Amino acid sequence: MTIHRSAIRLAFLLLIIAHPVPTSAQEFLPSWQTAPATGYLQQDARFAPGHPTHYAPSPPPYPQQYAPSPPPYSPHYAPSPPTYSPYYGPSAPTYSPQYDPPAPNYPQQYSPSAPYPTQYAPPVPLCSSDYAPRTAAYPTHYAPPGPAYPEPFAEPVAPYPLSYAEPVPGTTVAKQACDSCCSACPRVYGYAEFLFLQRINCSSNQPIIESFDGIVPETFFSTSDLDFDFEPAMRATIGYRLHDGWALEASYFGLFDASANAFLVPPDGNTILAFPDGLGTANVFSDMDRIWIDYSTAIHSGELNLVCCTGCCSHGQGKSGYDPKQADNCGLCCRTFEWFVGFRYFNLSERLRIDAQRDQETGSGATEIESGFYDISTRNNLYGPQIGARVRRWNERLGWEATGKLGAFYNDARQRQNVVDFPDFELRPPGYASGGQFAYMGELGIAGLFRLNDVWNLRAGYNVIYIGGVALATEQMDFSGDFDGGNRLDRTGGVFLHGVNLGIEARW
Repeated sequence: MTIHRSAIRLAFLLLIIAHPVPTSAQEFLPSWQTAPATGYLQQDARFAPGHPTHYAPSPPPYPQQYAPSPPPYSPHYAPSPPTYSPYYGPSAPTYSPQYDPPAPNYPQQYSPSAPYPTQYAPPVPLCSSDYAPRTAAYPTHYAPPGPAYPEPFAEPVAPYPLSYAEPVPGTTVAKQACDSCCSACPRVYGYAEFLFLQRINCSSNQPIIESFDGIVPETFFSTSDLDFDFEPAMRATIGYRLHDGWALEASYFGLFDASANAFLVPPDGNTILAFPDGLGTANVFSDMDRIWIDYSTAIHSGELNLVCCTGCCSHGQGKSGYDPKQADNCGLCCRTFEWFVGFRYFNLSERLRIDAQRDQETGSGATEIESGFYDISTRNNLYGPQIGARVRRWNERLGWEATGKLGAFYNDARQRQNVVDFPDFELRPPGYASGGQFAYMGELGIAGLFRLNDVWNLRAGYNVIYIGGVALATEQMDFSGDFDGGNRLDRTGGVFLHGVNLGIEARW
């Protein structure tokens, strides 16, 4: 009996040693309530992760997000219910983390918290008016098929403003980059030029002065002997482009005084200089000792044209194709063709004056100077339409331009003349005549261009102008002694001008 009691005590003592007395009430709780949240059902450390796998629960045979709801567990493993309503409690229910409601089982890319693929992101503008399209920031294997930006921006462009972009052959970007210096048909343009023109005398060979050194009179000086020098003139043009290549252009041309002069005296004491025909018998004009002939012409013209311009520029093109050196200067090789129709006014005025003097001895032996003159003036006012064309080509530094005009006009012409002998005696009443007639005008000009910059150019060239069907002063001379002489009007004359021009132009 004593031995059995001793054995019982020893066994109880060993039990106490193996299982110490708990120090707090928490140690009486089941192990599943104090185990860490690892996602496994655990009662002790044997079920913790890392323990031999035969203690771990078998993994499900399908993806976790598609797994069915966990099987019901034994009630003693269920989470403790909250001690109060979650709507009135100060905190959320005390579920264990491993038993929180499962997350939605949709793919991660559609998860509210996950960043969605960029192809589903809100659209971001890919280009501005000043900068080229940007490349998409996401990897290409996630990019949607096709171009990474809208089709209008699909062409290759530079990543900097177009005004500084290097032109790319065959693209609109290069053309936009060169618009400032490749404006074939500018919005506003104009030029001003000084011209030095010479009039070629187209008068008929009509005698003005005859000489008598014997019995038969000879022509001493005729209208064809009058020679003109180069005289200054000016021309100005301004144009404004309206729309679709059409422009309104106004021009002015002026030749203020083209003159030919002559001074005549008898070659010897035996030669007599006189007017032809009946006027040659008058007092002074029958034996002239000194003769001054002055023939002058003035032209003023204004025109208003409607101009149609077509042109193009090739950018960065060399003889063998695209040339980067030329691309730096926009590769200018521009050409334009312009045709125009408009209205033109021409005023052609002329004057021929012949002054003569004769030395006459008086009865007292003194010498008296007698004088007389023959004065003729004409005026032509031409109104009518004209047509023309202009061709222009230039590159980054040099160019040329050719212009042609042709006009048909109604000429309102008139002439007036007067003959006065010594002493202020009118040999006949002043003559006057007027009338209308068809006239015409042709003009050709070619100019070389030197480009100073994108706006300003220097111009220099050669011009030819002819006006036909006009009344010239030299063609109105009437040396007959008739009382009603000087009342006719000849309108078959012509004026030919040629010369050089030098000026400056601007094109915006």
